[in-house]
Amino acid sequence: MERAAVMARVSTEDQVKNTSLDAQVRDCRALAGKLGYLVTDQDVYREEGISGETIDRPLFNKVRDLVEQGYYKAIVWRERDRLCRELYLQLQIENEFPVWGCKVLFVSDPDNDGSPESQLRSHFEGMFAQYEKAKIRKRTTDGMLNRINANKPPGGVVLYGYNRVGDSWIINTEQAS
Repeated sequence: MERAAVMARVSTEDQVKNTSLDAQVRDCRALAGKLGYLVTDQDVYREEGISGETIDRPLFNKVRDLVEQGYYKAIVWRERDRLCRELYLQLQIENEFPVWGCKVLFVSDPDNDGSPESQLRSHFEGMFAQYEKAKIRKRTTDGMLNRINANKPPGGVVLYGYNRVGDSWIINTEQAS
């Protein structure tokens, strides 16, 4: 029986606490089993608190090396945005892994067959994942700046480049430059 790796990822430490990692793993294992692949506990890779902005991630790099060596014949993600949030990186992996004899599978893709429709869906999902990441970043930055400008600092950690004085933020010119 050929082996498959299951990849599950969440981006932040807060998401690790309230995680969907278990559900991701469950769904990926179910798809791999349905398609006849063997997935042991050692074949499950949980990237906890790792951004999808890059594919240069320790566990992903380990899996990529094993794929290149022919160890895995399939890699299963629940959704494309769990692979990464950059379309060009997604396409790189979706084109690179099959050269090494490894299928790239997604629970969210009902076909996983490489048909023109499946490829179109893949490209759209990759574009939307990249767009969503950019929107999250913009909303987060805008929200932080609005709170700072309104002298309502975000709770908890003092931001690098600022000093908190009462309810106000003062720019620390040595750190901010």
